[in-house]
Amino acid sequence: MIRVLVPYHITGFWYPVYRSDPYRTGSLGAGLVLGTYLEAYPCERGVGDPVVNRALALLGVKQGVCFREPRPVGVGYGASAARSLAASLLVGASRGLSFCRAAQEAHRAEVELGTGLGDVIAESVGIGLVYRVVPGAPCIGLADYVVPKGRLVVVTAPMGRMATPAMLREYASRIARLGREAYRGFMRNPSLEGFLEHARRFSRGVGFLTQELEERIQGLLRRYLAQGSIAGLYVKKRLLVVVVDPSDAEEVAEILRRGLGSDAFIDPISSRGPAIEWSCGDGRCCRSWRAAGS
Repeated sequence: MIRVLVPYHITGFWYPVYRSDPYRTGSLGAGLVLGTYLEAYPCERGVGDPVVNRALALLGVKQGVCFREPRPVGVGYGASAARSLAASLLVGASRGLSFCRAAQEAHRAEVELGTGLGDVIAESVGIGLVYRVVPGAPCIGLADYVVPKGRLVVVTAPMGRMATPAMLREYASRIARLGREAYRGFMRNPSLEGFLEHARRFSRGVGFLTQELEERIQGLLRRYLAQGSIAGLYVKKRLLVVVVDPSDAEEVAEILRRGLGSDAFIDPISSRGPAIEWSCGDGRCCRSWRAAGS
């Protein structure tokens, strides 16, 4: 039995870079990689995901792939990219294909179907705070990462759904302008502190973090903001992201559940990237492999 684990990624800011070549189309931006993983495994029928189906078609493979998904799709976790990358790595490993080939087709499928531009390369790196340096697919584009200092976790609260194609249409001009500004500011000194500052500013400017919503969140979390246990917060699509000291994470999550009427999840920041694991018949892991960035 083989399975693939891919971490989730929540972009804080970005701007698109479109080219005629889908492998060189992508985005420049930065985001947090969560230490919570989508799992892909072979199955008979699969889930019927069009992005996954396109990635497998590009690899010339017909195979059912199923997922165990601890976080919802279509909210802002980079789940579509995680599905595409995990499925591609799964069939690629089974057929002796290279990591680069499998990951590149996952990226191309996202680009062609309009579901993402930078999540695949970020998740393929899979550690800490990932920022894209050259747009494009893994092994063509380039991404680097910063390991945040100290013990921090990420509390997220999905407040609704927003499809990526609709988001890119509705907010296109603001994302392009404000994303470029945020990226340039961040790249002067890449750090978690700078990322959170620019991500919050980007969230406000684009319209993800409205004044009404920000005031509501500040009211709910006033105590934790005042005592400095919250390092920062931002919104991606309709997903609230709060980076907080672990000692206060459970309380912050519960306050958001009650105050926003939504789920709230607590995740570590990832310290390892995608993994491919082969198990023995008794359920033990006999062999595992991790991406080079891991």
